[in-house]
Amino acid sequence: MLFQISKSSSSEVLEQQLVNEKHTQDELRAKQKLLRGKLDEVEKRESELRAEVTNFERTVTILKHDLKEAHRKAEAELDSKRGLEGNLQRLQQRLDDELSKRSRDVGAFERVSSMEKLISELNDKLKTENDLANRLRKQITDITNARFVFVAY
Repeated sequence: MLFQISKSSSSEVLEQQLVNEKHTQDELRAKQKLLRGKLDEVEKRESELRAEVTNFERTVTILKHDLKEAHRKAEAELDSKRGLEGNLQRLQQRLDDELSKRSRDVGAFERVSSMEKLISELNDKLKTENDLANRLRKQITDITNARFVFVAY
């Protein structure tokens, strides 16, 4: 009889252990499912962040290219402006020479008049070039500022 009680008691203990093990197994499966869901969310967020970083890098690259292009254009405009200023100085000198000849030669009046007109046109063109150079400098500043904003972000 004692052996039977012991056997039945042992059986109950084993059944209880089996129930406990199943319960533990169910809890672990639930935790695994929860952790898998969290892992999936983290992986999705990581993927989104990588895509965002790629887009930012692409934008920065484009902005750097735009900045270089704006610098190149500004340099070309500056060179053009220097050339126009040189032409203006030469024409001014020619005008001064013509004006001095004018006092000696009445026929030079027409040449002086055309030179004055040419100087006026070149002054207008120089003003236009200066305005364009100023706009390009402003664009460079805007692009540089935008680049710093994207880099800081």
